[in-house]
Amino acid sequence: MRGHLILIFATLILSQAGNVIRFAETHPVTVAFYRLLFASLIILPFSLSSFRSGLKYLDKKTMIRLILMGLFFALHFFLWIKSIQITKVAHAAICFALNPAFIALGAVFFLKEKINRGTIIGIFLGLIGIVTISLGDLSFNDLTNQNFIGDLLSILAAISFAIYFLIGKTMRLNLDNRLVMSIVYLTGAVFSLILISLMELPLSGFTSKTWIALFILAIFQTILGHASIIYVLKFFKASFVSTFLLIEPLFAGIVAFFLFAEKITLAASIGYLLICLGIIFLFEQDIRKSFHKKIIT
Repeated sequence: MRGHLILIFATLILSQAGNVIRFAETHPVTVAFYRLLFASLIILPFSLSSFRSGLKYLDKKTMIRLILMGLFFALHFFLWIKSIQITKVAHAAICFALNPAFIALGAVFFLKEKINRGTIIGIFLGLIGIVTISLGDLSFNDLTNQNFIGDLLSILAAISFAIYFLIGKTMRLNLDNRLVMSIVYLTGAVFSLILISLMELPLSGFTSKTWIALFILAIFQTILGHASIIYVLKFFKASFVSTFLLIEPLFAGIVAFFLFAEKITLAASIGYLLICLGIIFLFEQDIRKSFHKKIIT
């Protein structure tokens, strides 16, 4: 039950990333850099004790995986933040929500996970919901349209996130979550700083609104959100966790409606309903077990 509550909590926080990013008025790579830098500095003191116990597991192969995890984590930020800046918050969240399909496939082929019927139905209904929400909004007729470019970037972000997520699942088998995330955040920050140097982007001169947004992203979405997701991967299958994240667009869309007056259409309402129905099927096995226990007692 504790794992389920943490998962719900993390999903609620992560769903608001796009809305917070709207207030960070600077380049996506700069946003990613400060988000990861602040997160790594905050979490580092709490992860020092886990370094000692985790040293025996930090061989060359593990370190390479952790570095790759950090690189793909940062890459997904670049793509995701840029997509948020040029398309609708709810729309980018919807396209990014395709990641459970990529994660489920990767979990089957690379992690040898078995996916139950509830998860399959949950993914299917979730994807149908995403398509329903996107009807009339995806700009495939105009490949130069900013909305379409934003959609494409969000999908690429979903693929990058899926790779990061699957590597994270393997890392949580032996390593403490604090150790994993401190290395991942620091790697992502260094990678972002290299790109900032190459692109000659400014590191200062931002508005107070931007700085506040960067701190919020680091503390809430990165540490409390992403770190919690990686934490629960030790207790749940990767396909289960990723499918539950399909509910993100619902929360993102509701808040975007109030903050930015982004309309919720009839198609979007139906799509959100399908996503919620998919989440119910995702928990089908847990509901049945609980019901069976009540009958026995």
